[in-house]
Amino acid sequence: MKNLILFPLLMLNFLMITSCSKSTDQPATDTYIPDLSAAQWTNVNDAADLIFFFNTPPAGSASGTFSGNRNGTANSGGFTGSYTNSAIQLVFTDGVNKSRTFTGKINGANNPVIITITTPASGANPAITLSFKR
Repeated sequence: MKNLILFPLLMLNFLMITSCSKSTDQPATDTYIPDLSAAQWTNVNDAADLIFFFNTPPAGSASGTFSGNRNGTANSGGFTGSYTNSAIQLVFTDGVNKSRTFTGKINGANNPVIITITTPASGANPAITLSFKR
């Protein structure tokens, strides 16, 4: 009789352990909290190409909107955008890239922090990838 009760309990225990174990197929939760303060960010490949973020949410915000400006190159112009954790998107409001949308990631694991954004080719405009560090 004891064996009849013990076996189902062992099976139940086994099922609970296997169903509660972490799956490696699931992506990690993105909990990065970026700081896009008005500090100067420099293009990784061109020290004369600078971007500035303005009107950013207070420190500790996981998401928000911002405006900014890119200075120092023929590609200068203002932009607006948003972020959620490490995902970032911006759209230029003027300049040579006016109306182009750039999307990318903020890599806070780097020191310095690096933002990499890309835009696909559009008409006569080639695809662009940019990386900025603080």
